[in-house]
Amino acid sequence: MKIVEKTAMIQMRHLPGRSYTRVKGNIVVYNLNVKQGDSYAAIQIISGEERKTNAIITGWMVSPTLYSGAKYSIFFAHRTIDGSKTTGCLNLNCPAKIFNNFANPQIVGWGGIVAASNPPTGVSPPMGSGVFPDGKYEHSCSIRFAQYTNNLGIEDRPHGDSHEKIIDCPSRYIV
Repeated sequence: MKIVEKTAMIQMRHLPGRSYTRVKGNIVVYNLNVKQGDSYAAIQIISGEERKTNAIITGWMVSPTLYSGAKYSIFFAHRTIDGSKTTGCLNLNCPAKIFNNFANPQIVGWGGIVAASNPPTGVSPPMGSGVFPDGKYEHSCSIRFAQYTNNLGIEDRPHGDSHEKIIDCPSRYIV
């Protein structure tokens, strides 16, 4: 089964010698109508190379696929030590020794991910509230007060060119 994922996210640029000890933000979600596939609003912290990626991703999801047709928002936490190639656990059902390379995480990010299995129309599920941001917080999903703490103990937020936007499908998703 082929899984098609689309992402709209802000991620801090990697700087040599910089790592992170904490990431946080307030996720505003709505009960999104997802008929097929999954939709996530997430905050993540990642360490390691592509095949040895250690990650903690947490937030809210709507997943009729995973939860027997449920169409409401559910809190989730996902962990992996190899970029979800062969390991990973959802909602804290994890083996005791899951991380082997998480000493100095180099990536933190905030955003949304949608996933669909063989979407018959080629269209991914809606993300957030399904509405493009228009400046009115009551209309669209958002992550406010995004902050991180770096390895020097300094708390900061994304600003200027300190971050990059990752948007796989800008005609459907935006940050």
